[in-house]
Amino acid sequence: MKKMIAALCAACLLLVRPVSVQAAAPPDGIEARAALLMDAQTGQVLFDKNGSESLEPASITKILTAMLALEQLDPARPISASAGAVDIPSWATSAHLKAGEALTREQAVYALLLPSGNDAANVIAEAVSGSQQAFAQLMNERAAALGAQNTHFTNASGLPDEEHRTTALDMALITRGALQTPGFLAYFGAESYRMAGNGLSAEREFHNTHRMLRTDYPEYDRTVIGGKTGYTDSAGYTLVTAAQREGRTLICVVLNSDRSYQDTAALLDYGFQNFIPYTYQFETPSVRLPLMDGEREAGTALFAHQAAVPLFIREGTDAGQITVEYGLPQNPRQSLEGTVRLLLPAQEGEIPPSLTLPLQIQSIELFSPARPALKEEQSQKGTERHLPAWSLLMAAAAGGLAVRAVEVFRIRRRARRKLRRSPQGRMD
Repeated sequence: MKKMIAALCAACLLLVRPVSVQAAAPPDGIEARAALLMDAQTGQVLFDKNGSESLEPASITKILTAMLALEQLDPARPISASAGAVDIPSWATSAHLKAGEALTREQAVYALLLPSGNDAANVIAEAVSGSQQAFAQLMNERAAALGAQNTHFTNASGLPDEEHRTTALDMALITRGALQTPGFLAYFGAESYRMAGNGLSAEREFHNTHRMLRTDYPEYDRTVIGGKTGYTDSAGYTLVTAAQREGRTLICVVLNSDRSYQDTAALLDYGFQNFIPYTYQFETPSVRLPLMDGEREAGTALFAHQAAVPLFIREGTDAGQITVEYGLPQNPRQSLEGTVRLLLPAQEGEIPPSLTLPLQIQSIELFSPARPALKEEQSQKGTERHLPAWSLLMAAAAGGLAVRAVEVFRIRRRARRKLRRSPQGRMD
């Protein structure tokens, strides 16, 4: 069994070996522990450094909190700040809310995102779900629905907790979803906000902690349309930034970086200056994949995907070297959706830029008895390698398809060319 697994791993490595091309190299000197650059429209990953590593996010957590506030709260209904919600550590950033203070949804979201108010995060959590714990559960459910499969949040603010973790990829997916939420960008990109006084508090003015949105900081970038900062001792400096140039929007996430703004500026310049639009054309809008039972082919599954895929490739890239990777549904009890992933040619040692799209299952055909699997087949589209799953249980039900369980099976095919701290110096 160990030999079989080792052989499969070796085959996978051969299939995705980086290809040297005459194209722009990714930026050197990115100091972040993890960094990821994503095209907001397509979801294509343009740069990836440890993008799937589990790390603490600190206050960039509040992007998801703000998104849920806009989705769940009635803008006309007042929100009351409880004594427990406004009781936060003295070292944490605050909007200086007071127990019993009534806020509108607008005020609460600005107090959350601009000064990175941990008290505002707690107030929103209680207003949406009734308790911090229930809101954390909602956050995790919403993150998973956005494709963030490696995120587990325990609070609405991002204050330190060893169990409160995410990845750079997941934060990009969450931010992409937030940008599609009506009204979110007005908060995410605001430089300042003046909050009217009330019976308990005087008028307050909030300023965004993201320096690329602040005209009074040297890091200011007029193409940046939104962003969120984060910092704790355990997470280090974290930063999420959205920028728009010539109609394209990119999302940049850096985690645990002492040079978060320099890393972000370099990655945004790289993404905007070196990628051009390209349409990848599949020969057919569907693909039939083998279903393996050990070393025997037990049947095939027909999947459908879009025939023409808009993406971005680096100038100088040979589009004929784009690699296609298919994946069967990982949890068929919940979804029969697989994936098709396009991997662009990469520099030596670089994680390939990639775009992942849904793959909808259409039908399953079972062989009786199962026939021996072909290790390699030549087709007009290139070379296919059938990599067996370790087990397979499935059934077809009358009137529809029901797959009881299908372990992860992946097939890769080489397609032929057709084609820091916040400005206040506090943990936020």
